[in-house]
Amino acid sequence: MRLLAPLFAVLLPCLAVQAEESVSLPLLQPSSSGTPQPSATPNVELQQQLKLMQAERDQLQAQLQEQQQLQESAQVSRLRQENQRLKLQIKAALAGQGPRWLSEQQTWFALGSALALIALIIGRLSVGLGKSRKHWLN
Repeated sequence: MRLLAPLFAVLLPCLAVQAEESVSLPLLQPSSSGTPQPSATPNVELQQQLKLMQAERDQLQAQLQEQQQLQESAQVSRLRQENQRLKLQIKAALAGQGPRWLSEQQTWFALGSALALIALIIGRLSVGLGKSRKHWLN
């Protein structure tokens, strides 16, 4: 019996240490019961939120593209209508003018001829004035 008391005294602290290790080990190791760890739960939730947000983003992008296509098609139709209206205005303006007297080439020819005639008249007048001045000075 005397031998048992020191043996218990030595074994009791060893058993206490072993009990603490066995209690703390299940907390450190992942449990196989299927319940996620407290640190893994936020990750799973965040991944689910990420998937939801990506799906929502894709849906919003699709809606945006549809709206842009609708706006573009509406704008194209408005531009086509305006183009037709302007073409009709041009035709009406050309029809209301009547026939031209001279073509563009003939107009430039007439303008050049008039300019040459004016230059000839000014040249003759300036020569005549120059002679009379010289004559007047002498």
